[in-house]
Amino acid sequence: MATTVFGWTQPTVGGSTGTWGTELNNTLEAIDGDLNTTKTTADAALPTTGGTMTGEITATTQTWTHSANGATGAAFVMDLDSAMCFSATVDQATSITFSNEPASGTGVFVVLELTNGGAFGITWDANLKWAGGTEPSWTTSGVDIVTFFTRDAGANWYGALAIADAS
Repeated sequence: MATTVFGWTQPTVGGSTGTWGTELNNTLEAIDGDLNTTKTTADAALPTTGGTMTGEITATTQTWTHSANGATGAAFVMDLDSAMCFSATVDQATSITFSNEPASGTGVFVVLELTNGGAFGITWDANLKWAGGTEPSWTTSGVDIVTFFTRDAGANWYGALAIADAS
């Protein structure tokens, strides 16, 4: 007597030899069809490129693309299309701004490893607001880690000194 697992009929062990080929072929075709249906459903639900995921995602780790920029020059732009983590050495009075912020309603954190930030004057993005309402004091010869956040396409950036004089 045949048993059923996931709706597929298994041939009886020691049963009629003429039924094995037909039973196995039918079972393999059923498996193939079910797997194809599952693949089609999964591909439609989450395409390998593009598409939109909804709901909560739990990540155990997160990595960000890093953009090593060397000297800032007179103007340093943190282009969010290229990275979310930046490093730069202030080598003269400089203006630091953001570009390519995500659409409003999407929150984004940005990290900046700022070397020698206190050695020269820095003019920050006009939309940047500092924790406590005052720009931090930057290390003249060393590294500070700065974090930034926006959720409204860069209309408001919030900045904080995360680690002072990390060198």
